[in-house]
Amino acid sequence: MAGGGNETPWGWVADNVFSIERTEGSACFQGLLVKWNGLAEDDPIVVDAKAIVSGIDLESLDTTAKEAELTAEYADSRNVEGEPAPIVVSADQLKQDAVFQMVGDELWDRLDERGHEMWPGHEVSLSAQGTDCR
Repeated sequence: MAGGGNETPWGWVADNVFSIERTEGSACFQGLLVKWNGLAEDDPIVVDAKAIVSGIDLESLDTTAKEAELTAEYADSRNVEGEPAPIVVSADQLKQDAVFQMVGDELWDRLDERGHEMWPGHEVSLSAQGTDCR
């Protein structure tokens, strides 16, 4: 399958991939994909979104601040009754969550910088599928 190294374990090609090698020899994998509904693949917002996501060097992202933000958010989580219900994740899952949020932030900022506007029926989204890193 062609895909420039972005093939996923699920049979689709991601716009970018992030993998954490684990000590026992397995890998914690995340495939990131730009999605669009009702737009042509060559629509300028789709083309730019895919270029932005694929152009981010995920391995070099400094996720330290985002991980700290997420750690605090997860610790302060509450259930539907409003009672404390901290979310516990592994360090690998925390890193994966941070990468996804940082890519999303970068995508929206850069689309905005390029003058793209989204409205219902003319929008892109960022999706991720990963192996369980818990």
